[in-house]
Amino acid sequence: MTRDQILVEMIEGQYNVKGIAKKSFLRQEIVLSNSSNQYTVDFNGNVQNTPKTERRLSIQNTFFTNKLGLFLVKEDVNKIGSAVLLAHPDAAVFGAKAANLEVIYNGLMKATIDNKIVFEALQTSDFRKNPAQFMPEDGKLNLDPTIILKGNKRNELSLTFPYWNNMAVEDDAAGTTFRHKLIVMAYGFEVSNVN
Repeated sequence: MTRDQILVEMIEGQYNVKGIAKKSFLRQEIVLSNSSNQYTVDFNGNVQNTPKTERRLSIQNTFFTNKLGLFLVKEDVNKIGSAVLLAHPDAAVFGAKAANLEVIYNGLMKATIDNKIVFEALQTSDFRKNPAQFMPEDGKLNLDPTIILKGNKRNELSLTFPYWNNMAVEDDAAGTTFRHKLIVMAYGFEVSNVN
């Protein structure tokens, strides 16, 4: 059996309902700032005015996460959704800022789910992939055990990166319409109207 099949069987057994688990994903975007090295992702579906490319967790739903993804994009604010997800800071895309954006892959991720620490210090370098050997799963990391996110509970992924004076990770060229963003994805199965 595949990891996905095992997870579906576990979910269906827990709720005693066949077909309850639907393959899905969550996505939250963070605009990077030169003045910050700490960011938080909560996948909270009650937030207003989120980008159309985001997918948050409804308060009535539960999400069984068996994989996380961490990506960078350079997105034109006039063309939302047109940026390519990258699993490394490509100099052809980010130019001179690519070297500074390596901080994303030298940080830590902490997961606090329903006020319990699930993992304290996952290395973000585990998400970085060599561009010369690109594979479809690049930028994604299997989780074992599965993390269960409940829409009515506190679900928090905290990211902390190195920081130095005059760090430059923003696309701050005069008149630019581009933003450098960090994209955090959760992959797995969603169950509706249960908590």
